Amino acid sequence: MDRFLPLDVTLHTLNAHLYPDELVLAHADAVGLYDGKDKSPLHTDGRALVTSHRLVWVSSSRPHAHSVFLPLDRVRQTEYWGGFLKSSPKVTLLLADPTPPAASSSSSSLPLSSSSLDPSTTPSAAQGPDRDRDKTREAHALAALAGERNWVCRVCGMHNVPTLERGLRCSLCGVAREAAGSGSGRGTPRGSSPPPRATSPPRAAGPLLDPAETGSRLACPVCTFLNHHSMTRCESRSTSLRPSASAPPSRADTPTPSTDPASATPAPPPGRAFVRLSFRRGGDRAFYAAVKEALGRRAWEGAGADAILRGVDLDARDREDSLDDALKDLESLMAKAKEMITLAQSINAQLSSSSSTSARAAPGGGSDALRASSLALTSLHSLGLLLPPSSTGAVTPDLVAGDRAYHVELARELAGVLERGRVMETKGGIVGLDEVWCLWNRARGVALVSPKDLRLAAPHLPTLPTASPSARLSLRTFRPSGLTILHTPRFAPGAFEARVLDLVDTRQAVVASLASAAAGEEGQGEGEGEGQRERAEREGASLLDVAHAEHLSVGLAKEMLALLELGEPSDSGGGGHAPPTRGGGAIVRDEQAGEGTRWYRNWITGAVWDGQPLE
Repeated sequence: MDRFLPLDVTLHTLNAHLYPDELVLAHADAVGLYDGKDKSPLHTDGRALVTSHRLVWVSSSRPHAHSVFLPLDRVRQTEYWGGFLKSSPKVTLLLADPTPPAASSSSSSLPLSSSSLDPSTTPSAAQGPDRDRDKTREAHALAALAGERNWVCRVCGMHNVPTLERGLRCSLCGVAREAAGSGSGRGTPRGSSPPPRATSPPRAAGPLLDPAETGSRLACPVCTFLNHHSMTRCESRSTSLRPSASAPPSRADTPTPSTDPASATPAPPPGRAFVRLSFRRGGDRAFYAAVKEALGRRAWEGAGADAILRGVDLDARDREDSLDDALKDLESLMAKAKEMITLAQSINAQLSSSSSTSARAAPGGGSDALRASSLALTSLHSLGLLLPPSSTGAVTPDLVAGDRAYHVELARELAGVLERGRVMETKGGIVGLDEVWCLWNRARGVALVSPKDLRLAAPHLPTLPTASPSARLSLRTFRPSGLTILHTPRFAPGAFEARVLDLVDTRQAVVASLASAAAGEEGQGEGEGEGQRERAEREGASLLDVAHAEHLSVGLAKEMLALLELGEPSDSGGGGHAPPTRGGGAIVRDEQAGEGTRWYRNWITGAVWDGQPLE
């Protein structure tokens, strides 16, 4: 229990003793404390609370006298035992080794006041055994002050939590805390003994720096900062600038026997290495989970510039580790890529040989085997596992001399990919160039083709020989959208125009015949029947009708209809402002309010009006 610190608190005033950034995570009633393996007689029944910074135990009988707390930064390991028969569940906290008083006061702990930092106020008897005794007192006084709630730095305004590890120094700027009664007349902190009596006569302290060099400025005895002669305390370290009546000797005096009873007190034995919490009314699992959570977060390290820099460093290390793992995965995938391609090629060869064997053995009954082989080849190709059979890799610029020859080879390779994958048949004879680029790069797998190379290679596709005229590919760019497509002769302007006009005429004829039949059955007059026929002639075809009939997307069908209506720009320049066009004028549009746009055959061009043909 020597690691616990006293806390004058009750359950009603507990919130007032929490640190500004401290949160209560869990609590449990009827909890007893064990000092090692033995029960602590003063801490048999109380409420245990675990916060983000510490473990608090509030006594049920005498909370002001027996309540204690333990900073979580002293816990190095936790253990849980679920209990057995009449034994209650217990949580064991293994504590870190206590820092020796001499080491803690000289390295990590800080003095209680600025006067203790001044070497001019250090007694000459603080040598040998007296030095250890003084440092022990100083550590005990600091531990008593650590039970305070918090203090605000007078320089930067930082809210600090006094701990033995950080002492009374600001965690942000490093300035020591200024006590309320600092000075030569400051009293001894509670729990500490009076300072040892000096055994040597006082002597004047010599100057730390040469007065000829410092002039009228006063040098700080701790940091040697030169202060104005009117200052009584150092502007940097807040230490006293005035020499005291007694100063330490220039050399260590021989220690003499002291009559101080504190010097004869033996050093306390080392404390127990662990404490236990016994839960007699349950709540042990939730409490243990909260302890593990608080130890994992380590909220007490999240303040100050050092914590911020440490967090930035940890984030950078995490990013580097994640990047290293990702690169290792990528290297492994690249190492397996060649094996996958080799396996796919061997499967392709086996399927091809089995298909030819089945066809020779049963010329009329090998359709099932051929269909299975075709399905397997299509699946491999869709996964991008088949390379062009011309070489072990794709066409690259270093394999061909000249840019034009490289683009011709790219066009030949693209034509083979489209033919073997039956892409044009699957897409209905028309496909966008962006979709072709994705399919091609997925089939290549390595040495990906840029969009610029694809645009330069696509114009060579119509010049390549094909197995049949219906498989010849053409390139077309729509204006002004800039959409580029590859299409078969089925979607040439003339063939597409004939199908659209046939669709319009067919719809008008069907609607007109239906209207005439309906008029004859209802016995309408000649005028009403004539009006229905006129409305049927104005039926036309909508954009959705054309897209559905041609199996096109709405956007692509709109571009094709605009091509039939307005034509395409001609390559030869014109003298007018509008660029010359080629084709167009086959259909006209009728924009009807509330009914959208409908397309009709162009009966205006070529008609004779008042003896003059219309153009």
